[in-house]
Amino acid sequence: MGVLNPPADASGNVDRNAAPPLGQTLPERILVPYPVESALSGIMRNDNRDLMFYKRSFTVPQNWSGRRVQLHFGAVDHEATVWVNGTRVTSHKGGYDRFEVDITPQLRAGSNELVVRVYDPTDGRGEKQPVGKQTNNPSGIFYTPTSGIWQTVWLEPTPSRRSTRSTSGPTSPPTPHGSRSSPAATSAATPSSPRP
Repeated sequence: MGVLNPPADASGNVDRNAAPPLGQTLPERILVPYPVESALSGIMRNDNRDLMFYKRSFTVPQNWSGRRVQLHFGAVDHEATVWVNGTRVTSHKGGYDRFEVDITPQLRAGSNELVVRVYDPTDGRGEKQPVGKQTNNPSGIFYTPTSGIWQTVWLEPTPSRRSTRSTSGPTSPPTPHGSRSSPAATSAATPSSPRP
């Protein structure tokens, strides 16, 4: 997967809403799911850049034809915006939980382009975000940040129609007065034992 860390301006700021580098070859390669600060990522850089882009081309297996395709992210620290074939499909804020999106409408036959923009101001830049013990200048009990895509990313085929359980009518027989009431509501309204 290609990665790009745009440079900061003279004040040390980055444009967290920068346009994605669609159709471009990115200058570095990264091994996902390792954070850019990790040696295993192939980059091992902690240079206070809060913005990074990831790009990958992929094809959907032919045997997934007629199915929906879900794109899953195990975790991205901290704010992620995702494009598939130039269309923004989702954004997510929070570096410790997973998220997913149905990308079926954006897919095309052959090669597809996935771009992820990640904004992660580890030491805050005046913003509040959970960081645990991460800091740009680790010492003592604090450790190096974990920025970017740091958990697995995968595609999943799902059925073209999802079955959901839904009840559109009453779930219990009429009461003697002709109204309908659920058993839970009846038992809650008439406790079986007196209250102290």
